[in-house]
Amino acid sequence: MKSKKFLTLSVAALITIVSTAKDEPVSHLAKVENPSKGCVIFIHPDGTSSSHWIAARMVIAGPDGTINWDRMPFIAAYRGHMKSALAATSHGGATTHSYGKKVHANSYGMDRDQPLTALSGKPMSIMQEALAGGIAAGTINSGNIDEPGTGVFLSSSESRKNGESISKQVALSGADVIMGGGEKWLLPEGVEGRHGKGVRTDGINLIEEVKKRGYAVVYTRSELKTVPDDAQRLFGV
Repeated sequence: MKSKKFLTLSVAALITIVSTAKDEPVSHLAKVENPSKGCVIFIHPDGTSSSHWIAARMVIAGPDGTINWDRMPFIAAYRGHMKSALAATSHGGATTHSYGKKVHANSYGMDRDQPLTALSGKPMSIMQEALAGGIAAGTINSGNIDEPGTGVFLSSSESRKNGESISKQVALSGADVIMGGGEKWLLPEGVEGRHGKGVRTDGINLIEEVKKRGYAVVYTRSELKTVPDDAQRLFGV
């Protein structure tokens, strides 16, 4: 995958990632004289909040200690409440992350059932903007392809339960890398896949569709390791 430089990658994880380093003092904030555009990796650990950060600090370094997350040169306080609720949801929170705007809790790439205009003023997520601008982008989800941590960056739906529609939008979004579970949403009803039968009612075989669009399709780690260096797109199931 050497053809384009990645700017944005959305990763949804079921684990909380913390740093174990604790023996160095906090350094002063770094000053960037000439910031340049580069890669962005966004990690969406579903169900995680600042309380997990505090808990990690207490366990690893003590209540007055510091871990590497505390040493990041630039940190901003984050308020994760929704437009109409103090507690966030995974799909509402992910929508906020991908559009830069607070939405109602029950929102998936929309504001409930209303189309959403991003903070940039464009009717698309930040990843859709990147793709429209010719910038490479990809999503990796440790769960199903339609789950909101990554799904809302490439799709919109009036309900997060619309797995068939969401999976189709993500698979055909044009993202350079798409990896996730939920093979059943990629295959027509009754069609046998690697992990079971498909459940799509529209008869579309999304695995075959992405192959037509130039994606190398992989199912295992060994298959991933054999993908040619000049492959333009990757689809992992």
